Amino acid sequence: MDWFEVIPSSMSAVASVAAAVAAIASWRVSRRATSIAESTALATHHSAATLVYVQEVEQLNALVSELDKLAFEITSTWSRQLQRFDNPDLGGIDPRPLKHVLHDGYELLADYASDSKKQIGAASRRILSPIINGMGSTTKDEYNKLLKKVDGTSCSFEATLGSPSKSKSITSASAFRWVYYQLLNRVEGQDWRSVWKEAWLEEGYLNQYKSLFVRIKPELIGSRDRLINEKEKLMHTAFPIEKNLNLSEQYNQLLSALDCLIEECDSELIEDYKDWDYSEEQFLLVLCSMGLVCFAKKQVGVIQYASRL
Repeated sequence: MDWFEVIPSSMSAVASVAAAVAAIASWRVSRRATSIAESTALATHHSAATLVYVQEVEQLNALVSELDKLAFEITSTWSRQLQRFDNPDLGGIDPRPLKHVLHDGYELLADYASDSKKQIGAASRRILSPIINGMGSTTKDEYNKLLKKVDGTSCSFEATLGSPSKSKSITSASAFRWVYYQLLNRVEGQDWRSVWKEAWLEEGYLNQYKSLFVRIKPELIGSRDRLINEKEKLMHTAFPIEKNLNLSEQYNQLLSALDCLIEECDSELIEDYKDWDYSEEQFLLVLCSMGLVCFAKKQVGVIQYASRL
């Protein structure tokens, strides 16, 4: 073998490999530099949108603080106060406290509404569906069958009766029907009537909700408009907001919460039933109103979470 011929050939191969490695390294550096440049350009391009988002979150957090407190009063304090009307002996063996029944009921309604947030009006229709569509056929025999399943159980009644299907009417779900029968049987109709009427007195919980919502709604709408306007400014630029995944997601979550508050939690939706005179349905009005307020509180939670980021 002629080593004087092999050595140059080997050195040439090594040089080629070294050149390839250098090219790859150079490409990586270049790509990283390009990425940094794009990130810098993106941050610069979206600085105004970021500032608007931060300002709106701060203002909204202060704006909804009172709503958060009132929502707690309605869903928690009011529920406890209603226990004075309770006849627990009619709720089966070792029945859950009435406040827990109410809590389970309005949480079911709020969760049931959560899948409809993209269609305006759909969430509130789901919450109010027991009133709008009725509960269908109800019998004492059905209530007794549900009691046999729930009596003596210590776990969540949803674990016993099953969680409502999001694709079916909540009024057909055993868990919600159990809540319905509990409220129907444990509190007299005349007591529910007085509870509903008192809720709309000047200092009543729902009248307070109405007054507060009327006051903050224009500001909620203004905030939504400013956020939408900021997104639209970037729509036809080199870097629309969708290019900035984190900022885009924050905008979308905040706008979704505002849409839900403005369109789905308006006090007018329950005020329409203020003079409802069907005593057998007035406990459903109380429950569905709590469901609507609970849904509003969940949107407030989105705003509060955004303010902590």
